[in-house]
Amino acid sequence: MIGVDSISERETGGFGFKEKLSEDKYTWSTVFTDENGIAFLSLNITKSGRYKVFWNVSYMNETDIATFDTGIEIEVKEFMTWGEPAYWLPSHLFSLHITNNTPPVWEAFTNSTAVPWVYNGSISEMTKYDFIRDELTTPAWYLVFNPYTNETILDDDMNFTPVDPQYEEGNYTPIMPPCEGGGECSKYTWNQSFEIDDTYTEGEGIRIGVNTYWNDTTSNIFYISFYQRDPPVQEWSINVYTDNQPITVKVCAEGFEKPNPPPIEGAEVRLKMIEWNGPTPTETNLTLYNPINNTPVQYLLTGPTGCIAFNVTHPDGWPHGCNHIEGTVTSGGHTEEIYVVDVCRG
Repeated sequence: MIGVDSISERETGGFGFKEKLSEDKYTWSTVFTDENGIAFLSLNITKSGRYKVFWNVSYMNETDIATFDTGIEIEVKEFMTWGEPAYWLPSHLFSLHITNNTPPVWEAFTNSTAVPWVYNGSISEMTKYDFIRDELTTPAWYLVFNPYTNETILDDDMNFTPVDPQYEEGNYTPIMPPCEGGGECSKYTWNQSFEIDDTYTEGEGIRIGVNTYWNDTTSNIFYISFYQRDPPVQEWSINVYTDNQPITVKVCAEGFEKPNPPPIEGAEVRLKMIEWNGPTPTETNLTLYNPINNTPVQYLLTGPTGCIAFNVTHPDGWPHGCNHIEGTVTSGGHTEEIYVVDVCRG
């Protein structure tokens, strides 16, 4: 006979034991092994978190209970969340000005009747890592935004026609479904990212996505911030050397639907540092910086791709040693905890 003895809740990063999960937060049904000694236990947990399940096995007059080494690790979520270090792109922000689309601006949206106005603008790369982290320094990147459909088109010149071999486009409308039968839009729908191919990178492709945006109706300027989606930063700790040194992280949220999990835009992101100086940790709310205007804030909202990349500082200066950055992501009245990265200071 197979059952559940108890369930322990673990810390957000899975690093330690938090508390025993109350029995009113889960249900299970006793099962018996088959002729091969195998049984599948049905377990339902109603609270989000990371857990270790301590099973028990009874046969005749003997009972065996799982230990911390043999218990089963599981994680329960209302929606998928994750956090990680990110690259900071110095030229991430486009300032787009509203323009009459007759004649079509840079031949991006050629139907001027359907798209009478667009926003367009450009950024320059002074070094090879300013915007696209490749081995090239591109003099300018040009962007046209269609406010009627939220379509965006990005190119490294002002020839936006599809026959241009360096033509790239993307769409950051979160609800747009994948293209039927493939086609040019298929790689820009569910993940809503621009794929910069080997023409630019001379190697592994790079994907960037819309980080966040702001429509300044007073000045008629539409701001769009980008971040690098792939490849990610291959580090799980960040070294800092001064009190107020900013670090860059990324937090994402998406649904569980398959095959293309939908990004969750507008989820509230808050971060804190967990510092262990004794038996009880000290928690400090961190300062986040709005990617549009670099304003310090207590929380940010995920963008159209379901992610938000931003800079972070500690209000009292980064402590010495290695400490966790954790946080919460809230959407639709549900809150999920996340582990982001360790920050280390000598």
